[in-house]
Amino acid sequence: MKWAAVTDADLMGALNAVMYSYDPVAAENLIEYFHERFSNEMPYNQDVLLAFVKMAFRRIVEDELRIDIAFGLAQQKGKHRRDDTTERDVMAAAFVILRMRRGAKWSDAVGEAANLLMPDGTGDRALQMAYARYKECFSSLPDEVLVGLLPEELRSYRPI
Repeated sequence: MKWAAVTDADLMGALNAVMYSYDPVAAENLIEYFHERFSNEMPYNQDVLLAFVKMAFRRIVEDELRIDIAFGLAQQKGKHRRDDTTERDVMAAAFVILRMRRGAKWSDAVGEAANLLMPDGTGDRALQMAYARYKECFSSLPDEVLVGLLPEELRSYRPI
């Protein structure tokens, strides 16, 4: 039996992973565990089962989610986990402001920031938004403070 050695702590961990983040493996494991237990008429953790089913039913009825999404097997469109980009965005805004103070055009400064901070080529739009988010509060900061927000390799950056 695949799930014979599962502890209540394992079940609670899987339940929490499904309830508070997207973890389809944990959802599948819970379903397999309960199926195995039901099929073999074995005891099971009723509290975890009830919490799992209540969570799914609430998501179906109140949030109007599809069943596969409600049980954590699929992800809702547009709700994927996004990386926290705050640190990168702060560095980008500081870099753009410093480059503009040194005479660069806005578009060139954003392009340079994107090339340096996101070398995979995915960044112009993201860094434009980062600059827009922080420009108001960063524009009044002295150069020394802005330079302090940059990683070491960008502090002495000089374009070719």
